[in-house]
Amino acid sequence: MQEQKPLSNFIKTTDKNTAEKLRHLGFYEITDSSPGYFVFVNCICNFAKADIDMKKIQFTNVLCF
Repeated sequence: MQEQKPLSNFIKTTDKNTAEKLRHLGFYEITDSSPGYFVFVNCICNFAKADIDMKKIQFTNVLCF
């Protein structure tokens, strides 16, 4: 299981279901993300309890893809 990297400012995914779960958890989505990518501002979250597949998200400090 990938650990959350607290110093990473953003979370990205290409999976629509994962993006929906992140929205439901209250993550702020950056609206101008690249086509096919969903980018969210990172915040503290227990992903194990949130039923998020850690293989479908990446932590990054890069906003351009």
